[in-house]
Parts: sequence; structure tokens; C-alpha cells
Amino acid sequence: MKFKILFCVVTIFSFLSSAWLFILNDGAAIQYMQIFNEFGVTVPVITKSLFTSLQYWWVISAAIVFINYFFLFSLKGKWQYFSIFLSLLCFLILVGIVYAPIYDMGSVV
Repeated sequence: MKFKILFCVVTIFSFLSSAWLFILNDGAAIQYMQIFNEFGVTVPVITKSLFTSLQYWWVISAAIVFINYFFLFSLKGKWQYFSIFLSLLCFLILVGIVYAPIYDMGSVV
């Protein structure tokens, strides 16, 4: 039962990461860049590199899914909970990379 719950949670966070990358690839990254340019904010290198590599969003998504499930299936016992932490961390890092320039925009306003 524990494994099924862990599997569902890891699947949900992996899906959210993949959906976020797909949405960014579908035009949201261009809109974010327009907003950042209008405010005159210098976009961090990590955000630029994510936006330029979005044409390969499915490779990034596959890597995230592989890493998450690798830890879920390879670890035993209570260490399997690490896969939940890792999948949540991957999603939060992706969101944080996109919203990183907003901290600079706060200093402009």
C-alpha cells in the first residue's frame, strides 16, 4: 500500500513538472520574456538557458521522470520517501527558475 501511494505522488509531481515545461514551450516563455524586457530586468543565466532549451522539453521531462522513478524503485524501506522529496524539489526548482527574475523586478518597482 505504501508503494502505491508513493508511486501516485511521484507520478503527480512528475506530471506537473512535464506540464509546466510543455506550457512554457507552448508560448508562456515568450510572454515571460516580454514582461521581463518591459520592466528592464536582466534575466538570470539559468532562466535564459531553460527558455532556450525548451525545444527539448520532452528530454528534460524524461530525465526528471527517470530520476524520480529510479529513486522510487531502487531505494528500499523509508528511503523511498526520498523520491517524493526529489519529485517535489524538481517541480519547485522549475517554477523557481522561471520566477527568479521577479526578485529583480521587485527592486525596480
